[in-house]
Amino acid sequence: MTELIHEIHVPASADSLLELVADQDNNHLYYPTHLYAEVVGRDGNDDLVDRWVIDGEQVKSWRIRRTIDREGRKIVFTHVEPAAPFETLFGEWTFRPDGDTGTLVRTRHGFDIAGNDAATIKKVSAHMDHNVPEVLKHTSWLAVHQDRLRELTFTAERTARVTASLDEVYRYLADGDTSDEKKYARVLQAPNRILHKWRTGLPGDLYSLTGEYRLTQHGAEVEVLVGNTIVLPVELDGDLVEKTGKKVGGKSDKNLQEIVDHFAAKA
Repeated sequence: MTELIHEIHVPASADSLLELVADQDNNHLYYPTHLYAEVVGRDGNDDLVDRWVIDGEQVKSWRIRRTIDREGRKIVFTHVEPAAPFETLFGEWTFRPDGDTGTLVRTRHGFDIAGNDAATIKKVSAHMDHNVPEVLKHTSWLAVHQDRLRELTFTAERTARVTASLDEVYRYLADGDTSDEKKYARVLQAPNRILHKWRTGLPGDLYSLTGEYRLTQHGAEVEVLVGNTIVLPVELDGDLVEKTGKKVGGKSDKNLQEIVDHFAAKA
C-alpha cells in the first residue's frame, strides 16, 4: 500500500472546516474542480456518495462510503469498486485545533495499484501530490471567504411544458450548447437530468456558473426545469452585485425560451 499525507494550517475553526469539506450539496459552487455530488444513501453519520470531478479535460466519477465523525473532527472515506489502476483507494480528512484560532487540516490517502506496478504508483503519487495541495489551499481560501461567497450566490429556476417525449427533449438538450466539452463539464443522467458547469471562458464578473435541466413527463407533455446558479467574485460590491446577480434570471429565461420555441416550431 502507498500512503500520501498532505497538510495545511488554516485560520479558521476545526468545526467550521469540517462542515465546509463535508458539504456535498454546495461544494460544486465553490470548488472549481467539483462538478456534482449526490448522497444516494444515508445511515446516521455514514453516507454513500456519488461524486463527479473535473480533472483537466476529463470528468471523472466514483462512489464513496463516507463517515463524518464530528466529535473526532474527522471524515473517512473509501472508494466503492475503484476504477483501474486502483485495487483499493481510501482516505481521511482530520481537523485539529492549532493555536488560538487556527486548524491543522491533514489529508491521508492510501491506495493499492494493480500488480503493484512501480511506474503507475509513481505517476499516481505525483498526480495526487500536485492536486491535493491545490485543494487544501483552496479550502483555506474558502474558509476565509465562504460567508461572503454565499451572499454572492444567486439561483434562478424556470419551468415550462412542451409537447414532446422525454427522450426527444433529453436528446435535444444533450446535443445543445452544453455539449461543447471545451467550455462545459457535464453529468448526464438520462433520461431526465443534465447538470453542467462552465470550465473555460467564464465571464470576468463571475466566480462560477453551474446549471441543470430536469425533465418530467406529464402525458403528452414534458415539464422542463431550467436552473442556473452564479457565484460572484468576493471583490464585487455595491450596485454591481445587484446588477450582476440579476443576470442569472435572464440566463434561465433565455435558456427556457429557446427550448419552448424549438418544440413549438416542431408541433
